[in-house]
Amino acid sequence: MSVCPSCNQPTSDPEALFCAYCGFALPEAPAARESFPVFVPDRPSFATGATSTQRWQRPGWTSNADPRAVAVGLGGLGAAVILAVGLSYGTGSTPADRPTRLVAQPGHQRNALPTKTARISAQPSAALHHILASRVASAPRTRENLSRYRASGYSFAYPSGWRVSQRDQPVANYRETALESASGAAKVKVDYTPGEAADPAAKASQVETATSRTPGYRRISFGPTTVNGHAAFAWDFTVADADPRRADLFVRASSGDFALLAHGAEFPRARAAARAIAASLSG
Repeated sequence: MSVCPSCNQPTSDPEALFCAYCGFALPEAPAARESFPVFVPDRPSFATGATSTQRWQRPGWTSNADPRAVAVGLGGLGAAVILAVGLSYGTGSTPADRPTRLVAQPGHQRNALPTKTARISAQPSAALHHILASRVASAPRTRENLSRYRASGYSFAYPSGWRVSQRDQPVANYRETALESASGAAKVKVDYTPGEAADPAAKASQVETATSRTPGYRRISFGPTTVNGHAAFAWDFTVADADPRRADLFVRASSGDFALLAHGAEFPRARAAARAIAASLSG
């Protein structure tokens, strides 16, 4: 009686090929390993209508096969086949009907590839941006036309639609030039005192002291400012008049001092024109 080398269970059948308990392939007896099948060439292998009484014996080369080695060999062969199939798909071109999937590796940022839909949707935005940019570049730049007024010792620019109603008229110790819009609703007076170099704030205080005795006078604002990067002084006030709101701007130049008074029914327009004239002063 033989014993299974795997589970150590006795085997009652000496001719059994596998263990009845664990299925392990049983080794054959020495006599069986040394025996070989006998071939008789002068008679047929199978007789008609009769069966052979000789027992079939397993070839000797199968008796030494380790089932674990066979399993490992089959596993390696299967892995090689799978690897070959994967490489054939990986190195070849991607079929058009098979979508490409991008897998992000841990610790690495996946590069976002624009799809065809994203590229198509981005084209109208780029085209629209190009059209708008070309229109802005080709659009004519509007600038208000200016005229230049020149007097003895100074000059300035003023809107071309305005007119000079009084030209460098002497008044006391200063000279006065008056301008007004085409409708006459915005007015600016430019007072020039040649040779004077008083501080704009001191000049504004001196003029306010004289104006404060005017009926209906009320100060609105009184403080320093800048005109074209140079120190100046602004004074806003009201008086009892047909055009009550006034704004006086004091500027000092190399040839003398200037005071620009803005008033009229279109007061904001008059004040803006006075600042523009002051910024263009040359003297």
